[in-house]
Amino acid sequence: MNTSKANAQAAKTAALQDAVLEVALRIWFAKKGSCPDSEITDFEEWVEKRCDDMAGCIKDSDSPVCIVKALRVNALGDELAMHTAMVAQSGGFNTDINCYVEDNIVYSSVWVSGKTAEQNKAQAEAIAKIFRNAGYSAEVWVDEENDTDVTVNAQLDFPLYLKSIKK
Repeated sequence: MNTSKANAQAAKTAALQDAVLEVALRIWFAKKGSCPDSEITDFEEWVEKRCDDMAGCIKDSDSPVCIVKALRVNALGDELAMHTAMVAQSGGFNTDINCYVEDNIVYSSVWVSGKTAEQNKAQAEAIAKIFRNAGYSAEVWVDEENDTDVTVNAQLDFPLYLKSIKK
């Protein structure tokens, strides 16, 4: 185990008391073959394993509260990525997010499509600016084969992420 059994168990309990997170975890768990440790058949055992894994990903911030915050990123997404994707959707863009914590870093990607290549790139640049203003490093990547698919790739150290979500 990457952390104390007590921390992983406490994080599991807290995660399962968060109704939104629990639903996301159940959906993730149901994707057998597409989720980590798909051989585990007991949901609570699987959640505890996710908590233990998250503790290893966030190094010195492995309190139960921090573990749950990292788990939320993996199960639901980075709050800023979710917000910027929702705003872009309200503007008529297609979006998707991919967020995870690894090596004490929050990785957040926001995919933008649905309009012209120029409009999609402009929207992605606006999203990247929001990430940069929040302290992330961010770049815009345009698909070479389909220039209407644009992705913002952003990252932020996990301890800084924790400070940013407190605001």
